[in-house]
Amino acid sequence: QNHRRYARMTPRLYISEIDATATADEAIFSRYRLDKLRAAKSAARRAEGICAERLLIYALRDTMPEIEFPVEIVTDKSGKPELADVPLRFSLSHSGDCCACAVYDRAIGVDIQKRAAADMRILERRFTPREREYVLNSADRGAAFTRVWTMKESYVKAHGTRIPLNSFCTIGGLAGTMRTAEHGGYFCSVYIPDEPSAELEIKIL
Repeated sequence: QNHRRYARMTPRLYISEIDATATADEAIFSRYRLDKLRAAKSAARRAEGICAERLLIYALRDTMPEIEFPVEIVTDKSGKPELADVPLRFSLSHSGDCCACAVYDRAIGVDIQKRAAADMRILERRFTPREREYVLNSADRGAAFTRVWTMKESYVKAHGTRIPLNSFCTIGGLAGTMRTAEHGGYFCSVYIPDEPSAELEIKIL
């Protein structure tokens, strides 16, 4: 019943700033997140984890208001976190002062990166020839490099497996849907393997 109800939902991307002063709400934070926060090695890592969980909670409430918190998050055989009793998939990412969360009722991956200069070593080792050509021929190589990097990372996250980054090309020919957004000097990509032309709803918080 839940699957039928949400089978045609619109995938959603949420982006928010990381608040270094944020605190964990143990009443609604998942056990998965609380365990990670206790193991955090620095205040910055803890802030990233807190803001990622807060963004996930917001996204889930916005998508399915009837969800009760805390939710149970488990990991699959590859270590990818997933919701145990909620018919939604999610993906989280953070970079610099921003974090991103994507939710859908099917496999989804998100990656956000602060704009960076094109790294020639990464271009040679982890990009395909077509992706290198795209970056090197772009008027703004930094933007092109960061955009492709987020696309590659979101692709890997959606599949939930360790895939060599140079084994697939994000410039044309990918099955599924790839959407990229730019916000405040950050690039964010969302990949959905099982939908050829899904629209993406974006919410900046």
